[in-house]
Amino acid sequence: MTPTWVALAAVLLATSAARRVRPSSDLPVLDLIEPQDSMYDPPPSDIDPRALRARLGPHYDPRYMSETRPINRSSPVPSIPTGRMPRELRRLKLRSIRLADGTRLRSRRARRRAKLLLWAFSYCPVAPRWKDLGIRFWPRWLNDGTCLPKPCSFPPGMSCRPSRSTRKTILRWYCPNWTQKKNCRWIPIKYPVITGCECSCASSSS
Repeated sequence: MTPTWVALAAVLLATSAARRVRPSSDLPVLDLIEPQDSMYDPPPSDIDPRALRARLGPHYDPRYMSETRPINRSSPVPSIPTGRMPRELRRLKLRSIRLADGTRLRSRRARRRAKLLLWAFSYCPVAPRWKDLGIRFWPRWLNDGTCLPKPCSFPPGMSCRPSRSTRKTILRWYCPNWTQKKNCRWIPIKYPVITGCECSCASSSS
């Protein structure tokens, strides 16, 4: 990459940074610290995959859930942007940007190339991450996603952080009285998974 385009990337990234979605400080979800005693585990008679899947009904999503340990726990993540260019990049006005030699981006082709360069620098894909929630959740395996730790700004300082999420309904084993283990049952809960990452500065609360 020529010095001219490197300088341009720095200007464009600084221009677009203020327009980016504020990262979430609540994702990814931290691992639960649970007691190790098996008394808190569901008995085998209550782990019936057919019955539990029927209970989840339309909430069961095989893209994000697995009853057993996934054989292929990783899949290729695109290294270049795909799909539609983000709206904040499409709306950038580049006619006033000056290059290192003093010239401006007058042609549509040059402005398009500049936006593609910025998109490639700041691209933050969501990588799949199958997480073992343990026997007290069903399905036990959940693809909660992760943001790749890749550089996404020039000069450095920003990183890929969660920007969008959705909540998937799964089942959690619960007993109102763990000592007597009465009325224990599976209850539905909402578990957030990452569906989008953005190149952003750290949130003030992190």
